[in-house]
Amino acid sequence: MPSFSGRLPYTIGKAEGDYSAKVLYSSPDRIPDIDYDDGIFVDYRHFDAENIEPRYEFGFGLSYTTFEYSALSISGSISDGSYGTLDSG
Repeated sequence: MPSFSGRLPYTIGKAEGDYSAKVLYSSPDRIPDIDYDDGIFVDYRHFDAENIEPRYEFGFGLSYTTFEYSALSISGSISDGSYGTLDSG
């Protein structure tokens, strides 16, 4: 069954100064030339690198369904090399 959700595809800052790039609200050029020198530090990577707490982070959102887990079981090797199963009860 699909999980329908709405998630932000970008980070929303608390202040204009939180962003490395400035928004051009008007420009005499039809298509302005903008130099980007942020490298990989764009969007959430910029916020992480500069230790800026965003208003809403990349991927923030609500899911429109309810998740529930039951009858969980984990099996694998225990540190002494033996095998066992851990049940949720």
